[in-house]
Amino acid sequence: MNDDNMKPQPDSVPPQPAPAANAEGAAEAAASTAAAPADPLTEALERARALEDQMLRARADFDNFRKRTLREREEWTQRSIENLVRDLLPVVDNFDIGLDRARADGTPETLLEGFRLTVEQLAQALRKYGLEPVDAVQAAFDPLLHEAIHHAPSPEVPAGTILMQARKGYKLGARTLRPAQVVVSSGPPAPTPAKEG
Repeated sequence: MNDDNMKPQPDSVPPQPAPAANAEGAAEAAASTAAAPADPLTEALERARALEDQMLRARADFDNFRKRTLREREEWTQRSIENLVRDLLPVVDNFDIGLDRARADGTPETLLEGFRLTVEQLAQALRKYGLEPVDAVQAAFDPLLHEAIHHAPSPEVPAGTILMQARKGYKLGARTLRPAQVVVSSGPPAPTPAKEG
């Protein structure tokens, strides 16, 4: 017999991996489990929700853009009308003055009628765009509609009431475009003290 075979052999132990390598393997296994695709239905539902959210946001953004554009267009149109009408007001004033003077000068009625129809046609055209005259004669003074250019005493007209209109005022829609220039009553005149002697 061979003596070498008779020698006691050390117990054979399977090689153990190093602890660091063991930890790395566990991390890789966990990562591969997380990276593995989930249920395809769940994944598709999540993508559908994300796309729906994007679509709703895009729709809301477009709706806000549309509303802002409409509002800006309306403001621009209103501003343009206001500027045009404001430029035409002196023409309207001159027509009114001319018609009053023609009446006072004894202009023939046929000529007056044609002039009056022209003034009325211009007023109707401007009314289509919302221009309305401010009612001032015998009305109570309103600082939003009237501009007082003078106060005068009046025994018949109470204080704060308009005695006379010097220049016609106009409103464009609900907004005062030009206040009427008026003379306002300050009430009955103060009594003058009697002189002695």
